[in-house]
Amino acid sequence: MIDLALQQLLDEGVEAHLFSGAAAAVFTPEHGLVTTTSGTHSYDDQTIISQNSFFDLASVSKSIVATAIVSLIEEGMIGADEPVAQYLPIGRGSGAASITLRHLLTHTAGLPSDVFIWKQLNLTAQERMKIALASPLESLPDALFRYSCLGYIAAGKVAEVISGKSLQLLVTERVFAPLGLEMMTFGPVAKELAVATEDESYVGRGMVRGEVHDELAWSLGGKVGNAGIFSNALDLLTFARTFLKGGANNTGTILGKEGVRLMTESTLLPRHGAPFGHGLGMRIADSSYMGEVNGIGHTGFTGTMFVVDRERQTAGVLLTNRIHPSRDLVDLSAFRTRFNTVVASDLATLGG
Repeated sequence: MIDLALQQLLDEGVEAHLFSGAAAAVFTPEHGLVTTTSGTHSYDDQTIISQNSFFDLASVSKSIVATAIVSLIEEGMIGADEPVAQYLPIGRGSGAASITLRHLLTHTAGLPSDVFIWKQLNLTAQERMKIALASPLESLPDALFRYSCLGYIAAGKVAEVISGKSLQLLVTERVFAPLGLEMMTFGPVAKELAVATEDESYVGRGMVRGEVHDELAWSLGGKVGNAGIFSNALDLLTFARTFLKGGANNTGTILGKEGVRLMTESTLLPRHGAPFGHGLGMRIADSSYMGEVNGIGHTGFTGTMFVVDRERQTAGVLLTNRIHPSRDLVDLSAFRTRFNTVVASDLATLGG
């Protein structure tokens, strides 16, 4: 019955052309693990979505990367409030030398929301990275909340310097491997196993599939802190469940109590002007997609999301390709809110 209700919800999304395909995975204490899929890999490819289909997680990658970075903090390799300039100078202008990992991972570093260095196709990835990391600050550190992909890219580079390892290896060793995640990985992934995202002919890429969609991440080599991780629904749910009491089934937790606290407790203040709380890598009580759920989690531009309700001990993952074939066609906000609100309150009413 529950499976049918969840199936109905995803089928409605396909029929309404919110996405060509979707996969969902939900865990509740009452009903255990529930998974379902609907639709196809693209509108031009009728390959049926399965639990082995890869989705581009987009900014959901931020929470996963942040987990690896927070593990470095727990081990004392760097402090959350220690200026990162001694390891890698970030930003340019007044206050740049005081930027910390907390600033970078809560979007309060003062960095711009986006940089369009990806439009300069004549530059190498290394040249773009150097220019991006030297972007002038738009506000003083700790002054304002400004969502910034660049902040997570910078945090990832700092983590590389501290650990002496590539971000891909760092996240693999500290997240993917300990949790036994068989499909979660940085791209690229096999095109025939991946769900299509968007037509990016404007940068000569055509229909993007199996490679990171985000233009900035792509232009920097695809293995950076803001985007680039691919997964199926089950692996992302396993990751999400590590933030429940007791951690994921048979895998425990990645972080200790302090690491979990850093990620799940907001340090933002009213003066920051954020519409929701934010820990190191997690949005908190973001009603724009969580609805009435007092949860933690993140969304991804491609149409992905996860939410963890630690009070009700539930976790939900919804993966779609809502930007296929164009980002301008679909607003998934109402669908996400419906999914999250009902999963957290009563999974059995999903189809109602």
